[in-house]
Amino acid sequence: MQNALKLFGAKATASFNEHFRNSLWKLTILYTVVIATILVVSSGVIYSAFSQKLGRRYQDFRLIPQNRPLGFEIVRATIPTQAEVQEELIYSLILVNGILIIIAGIASYWLAHITLRPVKESYDAQRRFFADASHELRTPLSILKIELENELAKNAVPVTQQEKIRSHLEEVDRMSTLVSDLLVLSRLHDQDNKTNVQRFTINLSAMVRDIHKRLQPLASQHIVHMTLHEANSDITISSDEQALSRAILNVIKNAIIYNKPDGMVTITVSTKEKKALVEIVDTGIGVSPDDLTHIFERFYRADKSRSRASGGSGLGLSITRSSLEQLDGSVDVKSTLEQGTTVTLTLPV
Repeated sequence: MQNALKLFGAKATASFNEHFRNSLWKLTILYTVVIATILVVSSGVIYSAFSQKLGRRYQDFRLIPQNRPLGFEIVRATIPTQAEVQEELIYSLILVNGILIIIAGIASYWLAHITLRPVKESYDAQRRFFADASHELRTPLSILKIELENELAKNAVPVTQQEKIRSHLEEVDRMSTLVSDLLVLSRLHDQDNKTNVQRFTINLSAMVRDIHKRLQPLASQHIVHMTLHEANSDITISSDEQALSRAILNVIKNAIIYNKPDGMVTITVSTKEKKALVEIVDTGIGVSPDDLTHIFERFYRADKSRSRASGGSGLGLSITRSSLEQLDGSVDVKSTLEQGTTVTLTLPV
């Protein structure tokens, strides 16, 4: 199942809605430009033909009978000058074409929306499938884990069988993590969920201190040293505590797991220009420039050799970016291969 999900995740992107909106506007602009070009060419042709006809007309004159020796008087036609008529023509063309371009833009947006509707419906169906499948799989995985743990607790189980059970438990835990992360991503990408974010006043400094304490055992396991620097011990923001905690924890876990023995992870909490910053700097393996553009994609791993050992789902950074976007924040990553990575989380104060 994980391979099937991975194949789908490789094709999907964490910011599908953003790509959809970009494509929608690109098609709208394209349709508008095509129609505008047609209108400009049409206007040029009309203007040229009208000018030629008007020029010939001003060369005409008419004869009016008079009681004079010649019996008639040559009189020019009493109509506006050519410059005046051309000026009126230009104004008319601008007005008419302006209205037509606005109508064309609205029609183009509508056509673009119709063009991309099947793609959007397909994505929504896939997102609902993953949400439903993830939700339905949680219960049987929990039951399977309990049964394996009960079997392992029996004293009569042979040692060789115990090793198999432990291996199965690891797979169940890995699958449970994957299912939970997929469910989180599905909820984060739900438009209704984004508009109903529950924000509360949170002490960011205290939250990071708590995460730092919780991850100390993991850092010790990987022989990584963690340090925390706080420019202010009382930085408060308005945010969703669960989503924000999940985002920060994912980044710090990555800094520990993808580090080197005796490596360092430095966490700094500060403020700058009405923004709260959480900066995580590690001395780990780093990320290559080619991989750096893909690290927020689902299931993407820069270091394939650690994919199984880390026990993660490959969705951590994707969840981090989606969580921060939901909270009107952002994430920036800078990395040098074999030297380390700096991840900066920015949030509105």
